[in-house]
Amino acid sequence: MIKQTLRIAMAVPMVPLMLSMFSRWIIWMTIPLRIVWELYQCLYPPSEIVEETKQQNGKNGHHVAANEKDHSVAKEQAQFWKETAEQDQWWSPNGIMTALKRFNTVRLRLIAESYLKHTLGLEATWEDSFRLDALPLSGARICDVGSGGGILTEALAKSGATVVGIDIMAPAIGAAKRHWNETHDQQEGVIAPEYVCQSLASYVEEASGRFDVVVCSEVLEHVNNPRAFAALCCKLVRPGGCVVFTTVNRTIYSLLFCMILFEDVLGILPRWVHRLYLCVKPEEIREVTDKMNFKTVKTEGNLWMPLSLNILNNTAKMNYVPHWFTGLGYSVIAKRGES
Repeated sequence: MIKQTLRIAMAVPMVPLMLSMFSRWIIWMTIPLRIVWELYQCLYPPSEIVEETKQQNGKNGHHVAANEKDHSVAKEQAQFWKETAEQDQWWSPNGIMTALKRFNTVRLRLIAESYLKHTLGLEATWEDSFRLDALPLSGARICDVGSGGGILTEALAKSGATVVGIDIMAPAIGAAKRHWNETHDQQEGVIAPEYVCQSLASYVEEASGRFDVVVCSEVLEHVNNPRAFAALCCKLVRPGGCVVFTTVNRTIYSLLFCMILFEDVLGILPRWVHRLYLCVKPEEIREVTDKMNFKTVKTEGNLWMPLSLNILNNTAKMNYVPHWFTGLGYSVIAKRGES
């Protein structure tokens, strides 16, 4: 009787594990279908993407992609981002956004470079200022476009910047406000971030040319028309300021590593959170910024390096390394002309 009870007690914890492994096996079996589907949609994108691209290509001149339409989160991903906030995944210690938090080290340095070096002109001393100053971004007016739950927005505020985080997803904005209020006391030199739940297209109408630096990090690959969205980001930048983009490249490398390996095989990213047809190439970003009177001052790759991995519970610790290879993720800094 005792042995039978022990066997049952040992078997119970195995049930969720076996179900998880079975569901992962099902996903592995459908990987060839996903590869075909991703490539097919790159060749024949959904009709709404084609229509918006035609409208964009039909516009010429300085305001190439800044039309009246709202270029917000893709419909197929809206439910995922809504559930991420509602399930309190943005700030969960072992949640799906853990990898994004580790990316802050790279992103903060990139933003500091755009502000201190390219906006203020501290060519020789910006690295020392970033490394040694307690509040290296003090005085900077920064807009974090697609701020989500505030992972980057909070880090910018704690570095001394005056930050506005804008996102169209109300649950994400709510999660960001709650986390700041629950975890931060008043600190000298640190200004609480302002969060705005509004579409980028409408926000541009009231805040055009207001910011020293505009950051759009890991957002372009989730919106309907990345190039049009990038152009709207550019309109928020003051003359002489910078726009910073980090995103996923539209290459076979991104498909195989970011989507197939990290999402389907290892399960450390939610499946379908990235779609190849929504990703944008560096030259497409540069085409937009050039037409908006910006000069690209830096383009570099971002490599994702797993530090540890537990495939049984789909968790991993990731590190991000700046690199010359831009075939996976990449960053772009572009500076607006003075006029």
